[in-house]
Amino acid sequence: MTEQLSEPAAASQKFSLQHLFFGARASKSWMASLDGLRGIAVLLVVMTHSKRLLGLSWDQAIVGHYFQAAGTIYGRTGVYLFFILSSFLLTGQMLRETIDLKHIKTWINYGLKRVLRIYPLYLFVLAVYTIFPGFKFTLGNFTAHVILQEALNHFWTIVVEFKYYLFFPFVILIIAVLLKRDFKASVLFLLTAIIATEGANNVVDFTSRLSILPHIPIFLLGSLAAVVNTKLTAVLDPANPKQQRWMSILANSSLVLIVFNFPTLLSRPLWDTVFQANYVRLSANHGFYTYQAILLCILLVSHLHTDGWIKKVLENVALRFVGVVSFGVYLWHIAVLGYVEAYLKAPGFIQYVAVFGATILLSSVTYLLFEKPFMKIKLRPQTLKIQ
Repeated sequence: MTEQLSEPAAASQKFSLQHLFFGARASKSWMASLDGLRGIAVLLVVMTHSKRLLGLSWDQAIVGHYFQAAGTIYGRTGVYLFFILSSFLLTGQMLRETIDLKHIKTWINYGLKRVLRIYPLYLFVLAVYTIFPGFKFTLGNFTAHVILQEALNHFWTIVVEFKYYLFFPFVILIIAVLLKRDFKASVLFLLTAIIATEGANNVVDFTSRLSILPHIPIFLLGSLAAVVNTKLTAVLDPANPKQQRWMSILANSSLVLIVFNFPTLLSRPLWDTVFQANYVRLSANHGFYTYQAILLCILLVSHLHTDGWIKKVLENVALRFVGVVSFGVYLWHIAVLGYVEAYLKAPGFIQYVAVFGATILLSSVTYLLFEKPFMKIKLRPQTLKIQ
């Protein structure tokens, strides 16, 4: 006999923090570890922008000229992990066999959801920047940001991602309609596109930070990861220990290589001596981040097909929580950092912790007010009946 919850117990469950922030993510189809990856991505960005608060003189003494490279690599890796996850999830969703990609309602719903996912909180943050004089943000800046013609500070990623949303339907239609979801043909198409756009990046100097072209290989790698993940989901047996073991080896190996790419006392001398590559110069090369993105995609796909320690860490509730509110954390952290520096007279470490704490708290509130309500708005999707 099924035991019924009492009304107070049901109410407490309904309004629990877990329900408020994880809600739909409690379904079995949701890949919980992706929330954790998103949490790591935003923490890398905030850590990079806030590191000056610590004033680590020992860091300069030990790291020397690598210090500048370190900040660049951590922050940009976090941003590119966001791009990969966005493309991975969108591609996986749109390649479901039940989605009718030839129906206009599918694409209206796609556009509506993208706008409602970004703009409500983005507009509110821009309004705060405009209202408070400390940000020196004019009405002209506000308008230019809204129409994606300007992007001061960290807002450049919003413009780049939105431009990819316009580019993305062509990628999906080629894979699903022209290539009829054929795995080998889709992989070949995406690899060709990645190589071609990466080659263009090495030939053409894109001076505009709002150009999507330098970032297309990163987004396409996310789509490639989704295509591979769909195939693996269809052919792998989750109960097969040998397959689990190989996926675990792949996940662990890719993680080691990713960590190796960050400036550490071990990796820097190896890069400089064994590979004859100057780390600072290397970190300014876009190809370095494409290589990093390839490793991130391998980790992304392989960890989903194993129950190893990486997946368990990424499914940690605290890390997942940061991932859920990560969009707000990204938008708010520069503003919070500025106010903490200006008004909190305390040691650097206290300021550093305050930036993280205040940003996550503020992001949690705005998630409930400006993000979550709009996630529920969508047209009824146009689907195909599968025999």
